[in-house]
Amino acid sequence: MKKFISFFLTLCMIFTFSAGSWADGDSDLQNTSGETTVAIADDSYRLVDIYCSRTAKEALGDDQLQHLVNLIVSSIEPQAVNLLIDSFPCFQEAADNDELGREIGLYIYYGTGDMDGIEEHEFVAPGAYAYVNGYPAYEGDESVFKYMIGIDAESLCTFDEMNRAFLDLDGWTRIQVDTTFCHELFHAFMDDYNRVGMSGYMDFDAFILTPEEVISTEEGDALVMDTMFPFWFMEGLAGCVGNIYPADLDIFKEYRYDLDSQQYLDFCTKDQLCRMYAEMGNAEGTGENKYDLEAADGNNDDGHLNGSVYVSGYMACLYLADLNYRQLKGTGAVTFDQNGDISFISSEKLREGLSDILYRLHTGDTLDEVIHTISGGAYENTKDFTARFIKGNYQEETQRYGGDPDSLAFCVGYLNYMNHLDAMDPEPHPAGSLLMDDFGSTLPTPLEKDAPAASDFYRFVEKNTMTTSTVSNEDVKDGGTSYSGRDSFETVLEMFKANHHS
Repeated sequence: MKKFISFFLTLCMIFTFSAGSWADGDSDLQNTSGETTVAIADDSYRLVDIYCSRTAKEALGDDQLQHLVNLIVSSIEPQAVNLLIDSFPCFQEAADNDELGREIGLYIYYGTGDMDGIEEHEFVAPGAYAYVNGYPAYEGDESVFKYMIGIDAESLCTFDEMNRAFLDLDGWTRIQVDTTFCHELFHAFMDDYNRVGMSGYMDFDAFILTPEEVISTEEGDALVMDTMFPFWFMEGLAGCVGNIYPADLDIFKEYRYDLDSQQYLDFCTKDQLCRMYAEMGNAEGTGENKYDLEAADGNNDDGHLNGSVYVSGYMACLYLADLNYRQLKGTGAVTFDQNGDISFISSEKLREGLSDILYRLHTGDTLDEVIHTISGGAYENTKDFTARFIKGNYQEETQRYGGDPDSLAFCVGYLNYMNHLDAMDPEPHPAGSLLMDDFGSTLPTPLEKDAPAASDFYRFVEKNTMTTSTVSNEDVKDGGTSYSGRDSFETVLEMFKANHHS
């Protein structure tokens, strides 16, 4: 009998955005029965004690934290939840069927969490405006999923000459938190809606009860990783709803770098992008092709793979959404002119294409099957797509990479389109967000300033630790990358053994 050790995921994203401002809301915190439990405006000092770390209280004091708690709980977070549900038909249907979580924990810390013996307070994401921490666990004999939202109050501060901290709840910070919450809540939605792909194969009882000689610990780990979505897909999806173009503008600019002239081009070409994408990482001495989707699952502690994880992942997800829309409607979500340049990108059509991909995964198709189908067989599976995206195959005779024609044309068109919009009005930058009806919108945030809001989903419960999702693991049968929760463990194990011994 062996013991299976599950993977714990902490998904975080750090954004930098343009200007805006904060405002207070005064809505109520509700429990799962819909009954009001706390009037935020009247009782938010008590919520400071519940949600905020000792270090945050010592650094900022109750008055400043009361303002932050009130704003997050009664305006920003529920607005972002409602916007995601309204924007994606798959999430709206899931909400109608009670397939999205109704409760989540909230922990506000300062730089580092409290060393109070609570594991999720010790392993935080310092410097991130907000992040979602979620993982499968056991409650007694029941397999469950737990998650919480963390906020680093230090990242929201300015400092005076005495190095005293003050929450900066205006200007850039408001936009950063708005858009980061949209990105991070997308992860929370996916933890419920596509849980198998986010966490790996979910039948832990089968792992525990299956003898070592049938599936070893190493094979069990490999099966989980084969089932989990690649990180470029996880982060690329969430990037589609953040204002990622202004957030990672420097990386997008690097995609227009010409290795021969060592200059940034005003107009990206296929040859230039294909070569840069394949060679730039090594040219900078990293030892890795840091823009390549294949690098995305590597160690990114120092952020040197942000190009592959976030930016290439984002463009890959846009491309898959367009591929699917073409399959659904016979025409693309992206319009090319007679010169092969993109002249228009439809946020609405890309949302429809992406929503359908998520729905297929939710109903049991694997990402391998989805990519093969929506590409008309052009890509065999996720691994094939990951290996060929933009760069295609290495040509030994020329010692160059031959680009994957369709994805390469899409990305060149996207980069030139966004750069063209940006050059027309350099400040502010186009958002590139699917939450904006205009893909090239320069609105700094999709959320409404000063708007109080309430939502029936992902409401903050009165705890600063992991909260058990109301979506049961028993009800989650969705698809992962190569293996689906719809299949029995015996079937999955048979397929896994065949794939790894072929």
